[in-house]
Amino acid sequence: IYFDDKVVLVMDKFPKSYVHVLLLPRPTSVLHVSGVAQLEPCHLEDLVTFHSTARQLILDSTVQSRLLSLPSCPFKRFPGQARLKFGFHAVPSLTPLHMHIVSDDYCGRAMKNKKIGIIIKASIKVTNSKSKIRFI
Repeated sequence: IYFDDKVVLVMDKFPKSYVHVLLLPRPTSVLHVSGVAQLEPCHLEDLVTFHSTARQLILDSTVQSRLLSLPSCPFKRFPGQARLKFGFHAVPSLTPLHMHIVSDDYCGRAMKNKKIGIIIKASIKVTNSKSKIRFI
């Protein structure tokens, strides 16, 4: 869907929601680690930037038009009709570390078991004023 010298935004191969994309850091990024367990305090600034990039990309009109053109997306406009969640898996099935951006409908073609929605809801909370990251 999108790429630059720092990140790549791709569709999830097994979407659990109508909107389900992955943001991956490029191999040259300090965030190119295998998962959240490898994150350390020194990654905080880059992680905040990564999260900000995800939010900016999902609001980008070109990215939105690409998502809206997908047959799996029932939305007429974006993101007003979809509440989006940004998060990481505690135990990833794909490396490197990647951020999921999902709509909260959990009606994707790969949603076979509603329990998976609980796993997907594992998210990151970023508070810039306190420079604190909390994993839930």
